[in-house]
Amino acid sequence: MLASSLYMEAPAMRRGISLWHRFFTKVFAGPTPKAEDEIAEYLERHQHDLPPALRIELERRSMSL
Repeated sequence: MLASSLYMEAPAMRRGISLWHRFFTKVFAGPTPKAEDEIAEYLERHQHDLPPALRIELERRSMSL
């Protein structure tokens, strides 16, 4: 094998993982959750653990959206 052909190969191909395989893995994995979604989910799960003033303020802000 020529040294120039080794140089031209993509790093992923040398490791045995094709570019297409990496692409389809990312596509089929689905969207990654956003930080806002994770925060909203956390607050929904732990709403009864929050102080009443903070809970009221969060409810007020969510109603204005």
